[in-house]
Amino acid sequence: MSRILGKKIALFVLAYCRSCWGRGLATASIGSLRALAVLLIVGAMHAGFQDAVAFSSEDSANGSVQVALVIGNSSYRTIPLPNPVNDARDISAKLRKLGFTVIERENLTSKQVGSTLREFRSRLKPGSVALFFYAGHGLQLKGSNYLPVVDAEIVGEEDVPIQSINVSQVLNIMEDAKTRLNLVFLDACRNNPFGRSFRSTAGGLAKVDAPSGTLISFATRPGNVASDGSGKNGLYTQYLLTYMDVPGQPIEQILKRVVSGVKLESRGEQEPWMEGSIDGDFCFGGCTSGTDAALAPSPPANNAASVELTLWESIKTSQSASDYQAYLDQYPKGRFVALANSRLQALKPPTTRPVQQAALPVEAAVRPNIVPPPTGCPSCNCSELILIMSMGVEPLTDVQTNFYRQKCR
Repeated sequence: MSRILGKKIALFVLAYCRSCWGRGLATASIGSLRALAVLLIVGAMHAGFQDAVAFSSEDSANGSVQVALVIGNSSYRTIPLPNPVNDARDISAKLRKLGFTVIERENLTSKQVGSTLREFRSRLKPGSVALFFYAGHGLQLKGSNYLPVVDAEIVGEEDVPIQSINVSQVLNIMEDAKTRLNLVFLDACRNNPFGRSFRSTAGGLAKVDAPSGTLISFATRPGNVASDGSGKNGLYTQYLLTYMDVPGQPIEQILKRVVSGVKLESRGEQEPWMEGSIDGDFCFGGCTSGTDAALAPSPPANNAASVELTLWESIKTSQSASDYQAYLDQYPKGRFVALANSRLQALKPPTTRPVQQAALPVEAAVRPNIVPPPTGCPSCNCSELILIMSMGVEPLTDVQTNFYRQKCR
C-alpha cells in the first residue's frame, strides 16, 4: 500500500512539472507551487521512513549474526584420518540447530582455500559472532600453526605456508571484520605426517597469542598430540558435541567440562587447552537470566548418565587405583561411587605394622580367618560382592559367583 502511494505521488509531481514547463513556470500560481512543495516533502518523508525501516531491520539482524566456518580434512594422500569429516558434519549440524549460518567444507583442497576464506569474510558483520572449527592434521612451524589441505605435497618446510591454512590468517579475518566475539576450536593436533622432512621436530600445535575477544580451544596442550578417537568422532569433538547441548551454559564452563571428560577418558594422556578470553557471556542457544543457573548448570540427565556409564565401563576391570580415583574426582556423587571406593581400597597396598614378639600368640589366636581373593579377581571379597548384588549395576562373573557361594554364605 505504501509503495503504491509513493508511486502515485511521484507520477503526479512528474505530470505537474511537465505542465509547468509547457505553460511556463511564471504562469504557475503560488498555491500550486505550495501544493507541489507539500507533495515533495511528503514523498521525501515517506522514502526516508522506508529507508529507516530497512536500516533498522538490517541493523537488528547484524546484531544477532552468528557465522561458522567448519572444515574437516580426512582424505590426505599421505596419512588419511577416519574421523575429521564426521566431526565436521556433526559440528555443522549442531551449529545450524543453534542458529548459526554455517560454511561447511569437507576435504579442502589448495584451490578451495581462497574462495572459502573470502566467503567467510563476506558473511561476517561488525558485532557478529564468528566461529571456526577445524578437524584434521595440524602442525607448527617456527611458532605458527598450519592446517594442511588434503592434496598437500609437502616435501620441505617451504611448502607448508602455500599448501595450508594459517590459523593467524583466520584470526586476522575475524579481527578485520570487527566481530563482537570469536570462537576457535582446533581438533588438529594429530601427529605431523610430514615431520621427517622438517628441521624442526616440535609436535602438535604452538601456543597462540589470541586477540582481544577471542577464545581458542585446542584438542590438547601445546606441543602435544591428540587422539583421532576409536569411534565415529575424535575424542575432543565427541565431548564438545555432548556439552554443546547443555542449555544456558557459558562457553568457558563447556570447555572446562570437555577438558575433564577428555582427560579422564584418555587417562591423562590428552588434556585440551584454552587460550584467550571474551567479554561477557556466550552460551550456545542463549544464556539464562539467572547468574547461578548460567555458571553451574547440570548437563541433561541422559548425556551425563551416558558419559558416566561409558567411563565406568572403561575402568571397571582396571587394576590401577588411579583409574578409580579419577572416577571419584569426576563424579563424587556418581552412581558407582561405592564400588569405586571399594575397589580403590582393595588395590591400595596393605600397611605394615611392627611385630611385637610377646603378642604373637594372642594375635594369632584372635586373628580372623581372611580368605585371599583368587587370582584374576581383585574384587572377590565378600563385602564388595554383596554391595554389587545389592546395587544391581552389573552381574557377577563366574569366578565371583563361585567365590560368593564358597566363602560368603
